[in-house]
Amino acid sequence: ASKPDEAPAPAAAAVPSAAVPSTDESSAPSAAEAPVRKDWQVDIYYQSGSQAAETEAARLTAQLGPLTQRVSMWQANAVPHLPAILYFHPEDAAAAQDLANLLGQPASGEWHTRAMPPPRTRRPPGSFEVWLPVP
Repeated sequence: ASKPDEAPAPAAAAVPSAAVPSTDESSAPSAAEAPVRKDWQVDIYYQSGSQAAETEAARLTAQLGPLTQRVSMWQANAVPHLPAILYFHPEDAAAAQDLANLLGQPASGEWHTRAMPPPRTRRPPGSFEVWLPVP
């Protein structure tokens, strides 16, 4: 079982979800202002069955889409209580903070960036997981 303030490992039952454009405004930099990071691969996880979480995930997906190599939305059976950005290589620590800044202040607190332990480093550098708590 994961601690309440830690993001769980991706659930085996995570299911890809289609992005839905949103008209929500954000305090994050616009696509025109943000640096393009075509080396980033971002997976956004949100609580399965939560329409509000899915809407927020879709908004972030639309925001990151033009700026990254790949961004995907995934439903998860369990999500952390705090918004989290996970990275898999020590050299991505600064980029994880850049991603947090690009995403802007989440409604449920501030982004918590965290390195994943070495067994999870099979992902290429520039890979991130964004975990959204239940709104």
